[in-house]
Amino acid sequence: MKRYAILLLSLAVLGAAGMVCAHRVVGASAEAVEMYETVLAGDRAAAEGVEVDFPTESTIHLFWDTSLRVGAENVTETDFRFSPDGEIEQWGPEPELSLGVPGQMFGRRIDPAEQMYPIVADVVPRAPADGASSEKVRLRDYFEYMPLHLGWSCSYYTNEYGEERTYADSKQMDSEVERQIRRLFAIPVPEDYYVSVNVEKDADGDLLGWEVDFQERSLTLDYVSASAPKGEWILTQLRGWPGRYSCEGCDKLWYVPAGDAAAEPVCALELEEDELARDLEIDALGRPLLLVTRDGERYIRVVDGLSGGCVQTLTLPELGEGDGISRIYTGDSFVLVKSVKGVFGLYELTESGEYVPRLSGELCAPGVNLKYSDERMVMQWDGRRLVMAAVVFNLKNPGMRQAQGFMLWVYDAEGRDFSALYRNSLSMAEPWGDFGIMSYEARELGLR
Repeated sequence: MKRYAILLLSLAVLGAAGMVCAHRVVGASAEAVEMYETVLAGDRAAAEGVEVDFPTESTIHLFWDTSLRVGAENVTETDFRFSPDGEIEQWGPEPELSLGVPGQMFGRRIDPAEQMYPIVADVVPRAPADGASSEKVRLRDYFEYMPLHLGWSCSYYTNEYGEERTYADSKQMDSEVERQIRRLFAIPVPEDYYVSVNVEKDADGDLLGWEVDFQERSLTLDYVSASAPKGEWILTQLRGWPGRYSCEGCDKLWYVPAGDAAAEPVCALELEEDELARDLEIDALGRPLLLVTRDGERYIRVVDGLSGGCVQTLTLPELGEGDGISRIYTGDSFVLVKSVKGVFGLYELTESGEYVPRLSGELCAPGVNLKYSDERMVMQWDGRRLVMAAVVFNLKNPGMRQAQGFMLWVYDAEGRDFSALYRNSLSMAEPWGDFGIMSYEARELGLR
């Protein structure tokens, strides 16, 4: 495998012609990728016939599409591809709604499009030149309702630098969705709510920058949301000083239609007293699945997306002290709930639209750090066998996410289970050692 490390160094200094030569050097050995198996629990026979696709790349020029078929003798096949010009890719989940009460807002000019324009346009002109100044103003003099941050945000991954990035407002907010959300969750500004406006100007009095600091940090707007083909599902909960803030639309699950000014939001469910919404997903039938906690209990409410109301409540597996639900996964015929420590429960969707509990257990991965693996997990359920796979990252360099391999878990209705760690030989090449020459990020896993 030293030849891969040598090749990687060469690509950094060679021109296009040199890269073509480097590709020829890799030649016949390019596809000689091995997957090293470490069985952690169970019998490999439980995973007979499972195929995992593990595509990887390096330096935006080298691409390996590796597949592993599990059996009495594991079979690994790899297709290698070389791109002389390089291919920059990014991938990640769909953007999610971002909603909240701002703590600070900044700007460098007086812009009528800015949400803080009424305050900035009033305070900045009277601020002194040549330095920084600060003035407290009453928020109610400018706004009847609390300003809200509303947009889209998402973490994505790029093979160009091998790092996670976050982008905001990458998806244009539907104007009707924005209008309705701001109306539903309007929070009246208390009469005695003040903000600090900090302004900096140069010697000529020209504006260098402004900041509006919402010093009172007792107000928090918690929310869960999920996108539907023609709108958004959202539920918010207000936390703050008792009696100081109010919001008529909070503690209710709303469907907000997009693109139709005549369509009104629909309230599908209202939380009961002391219930806290923790997560929201959409199942294969388009119904909201609302994860709720109350007095230490955890359960999922299946909501009728058409007529509203809870049509079923799913009792979740018992969790140990310090554990909590980390993710809800949905498939064509099932829902799987997983905890931070690996406890899971699988519920199968029947023809009647009800969920029936089928499997529960705990993911076995002793000695394997599964940080970040939740978001890169894939699974299949065929009514008899549950197969799950997740990328395992090298965490020695926290600024980058380098994939070392993947975990595989198999559980079946007969109680057999199997778990194993598979490491790609590319990630073990010298001189990188544990860091490997593999891509900073594996692409999407596949199961067959």
